[in-house]
Amino acid sequence: MNSDPVEEKREGVSLKEINFAFLILAILISCGLVWAMHKTNSLYARMSETTQRILKLKESSNGLQAASDYLTEQMRCFCVTGEIQYLNHYFDEADVIRRREKALEELENNGYAESEAVRNLKIAMEESVGLMEREYYAARLTYEAFGLDLSTAPAEIKAVDLSEEDARLTKDKMKLCASELLIDEYYRAEKEEISNYIGNCLNQLSSEMDKEQDEIAAKMQKQVLGEHVLTVVLIGIMIGIVLLTFALIIHPLQKCVELIREEKSIPPKGAYEIQFLAKTYNLMYNMNLANIDKLTFDATHDQITGLYNKRGFDFLAQNIDLKTSTLLRIDVDNCKNLTEKLGRDSFEPILKRTANVLQKNVRSHDYVFRFEGDEFAILMMHVDSDREELIRNKVKIINEKLKSGDGSIPGYTASAGVAFGEIGTTPEDLFKEAEDALKIAKNKGHGSVYFHREL
Repeated sequence: MNSDPVEEKREGVSLKEINFAFLILAILISCGLVWAMHKTNSLYARMSETTQRILKLKESSNGLQAASDYLTEQMRCFCVTGEIQYLNHYFDEADVIRRREKALEELENNGYAESEAVRNLKIAMEESVGLMEREYYAARLTYEAFGLDLSTAPAEIKAVDLSEEDARLTKDKMKLCASELLIDEYYRAEKEEISNYIGNCLNQLSSEMDKEQDEIAAKMQKQVLGEHVLTVVLIGIMIGIVLLTFALIIHPLQKCVELIREEKSIPPKGAYEIQFLAKTYNLMYNMNLANIDKLTFDATHDQITGLYNKRGFDFLAQNIDLKTSTLLRIDVDNCKNLTEKLGRDSFEPILKRTANVLQKNVRSHDYVFRFEGDEFAILMMHVDSDREELIRNKVKIINEKLKSGDGSIPGYTASAGVAFGEIGTTPEDLFKEAEDALKIAKNKGHGSVYFHREL
């Protein structure tokens, strides 16, 4: 059966190539899936970090409210009891702990310096600091009312000057005045204003958190969708592998089993490996059929040398994998002159000796042929263009054997033309290419070898 180049390419798909392509594709998809999962984890971590940061900023903002209330509480206790420890607590918070200032710094350092939240917090801070002047004045009245040593008072208290009217008040009235400064309508209104600004700050922070979380959530949704798509593609690849395996291996093998049981030849279909098995089986099957036109010894073998003849070559070439085969066309150099010198009866001994040397120097699964006259051939199985040096050495060894002679026949040489099979090569193409290469080899000199691909 003749090989059609287009059909060879279509039917010669190798399982190794298919599996390799699917493997590369699966690796790429898997890498994309791993990257997408990593990206999703990063977005989740970012969302968690954002939430924690906003919560911490809220806590800091609440700290300003707590600090303001704490200052008020300590100053009120001092004004009512006259005990210095409350005043000390007041100034520890104001000058050392500084929760109000730290809350503002926390917001500014986290990228909110120009935000509405910081603006509201700054106003609350200014209002709180403004109330401290009133609290200092109440503390100075308390020092006078309780007769405390002013020399030990903080500098802010010493710097306060009482009005003439307040300075003339009795101690009891000074106590009452000091307390009223921290509970009157003005003071309560200022404290409520501070709370409102802090509340606005907290609302703004909540709004910022919601906005950023919504943005991250949208990105996460896209990432998850991408992961689902990649997962579906990966599943599709797995299904494709299963289907291709069934179409190219399982189904052809099932068909092969049926045909073998029916003692029929197998059509070379499916993957390249299945085709190879089919052709090998067909070769073995057809060689054992009792077809006298193709399989009798006389029909396929040369009567003088016992080698395959041209008909045997045509039959074998139709049933082997030519893509991985190499044909050597071999001619005895100056055979006509040699037989004229030794006599016509020497022709057959020369042919038999040449056939014997060729058979002894090929592998068991290679084929040796004799065509017409002194034309021989070797069909080497599973040998491609990478084995050129091996073929040169093979021809060299054959010529060394032929040159040695055998007593009755003097030494002589043979030239060889070599053609390599490839995808789409027909038996006729391979035969013609080897013949063309042989002509050039004979022109180069005795014992030469020439490769058709050098043309």
